[in-house]
Order: sequence, then structure tokens, then C-alpha cells
Amino acid sequence: MAIRNSMHEVGGVLLEKLLAADDGYRGHRVDCGKGHQATFVEYRTKTVQTVLSEVKLRRAYYLCSLQGGSDSQGPRTRHRFELLLARRAAVDGTRRQQRTL
Repeated sequence: MAIRNSMHEVGGVLLEKLLAADDGYRGHRVDCGKGHQATFVEYRTKTVQTVLSEVKLRRAYYLCSLQGGSDSQGPRTRHRFELLLARRAAVDGTRRQQRTL
């Protein structure tokens, strides 16, 4: 059990480093996807639970001021629906794995 936990921890560290290779920053301004320009605001971090371990992600956060400041954009978050589906599948997979332990 200790070896498996150690391997999950190592896998989590490697996954975190792989995901950190691209933080989504594409310059001070990017196309917001609706014909406007979104301005870089800051980097934000988020922790997600994977099958291996918790992983911290750092991503660029952009804001489109022409849309009332309510629409945030980022090159890594434009396909939000697909990401949410993948996240749900990963959470379901993690739960299934935990039940088999």
C-alpha cells in the first residue's frame, strides 16, 4: 500500500509539472472569441483532484472589458464545457477507483 501511495504521489508531481509547461499566457491582449480584445489581469491557481493526487494548476486570466467585465477568457479555458465534462468524468473515475480499494 505504501508503494502504491508513493507512486501516486510521484505521478501527481509529474502531471503537475507537465500541466505547468503551458500557463496559458499569450500576451497582454488576446481575442476574447466574440470579436473583442481581452486584457491579461493576473495568474490564478486552481487545485483539482485527479486519480493520482491533487494537482495545482496555474493559468492566465483575461478579462474582456467590452462585455461589461463579466466574461473572463483565457486560451486554456475557452473550451470550458469540454473541460467540465472531462472533470466530471475524472471525478467519477476517482470515486470508482476509491470504491474498489
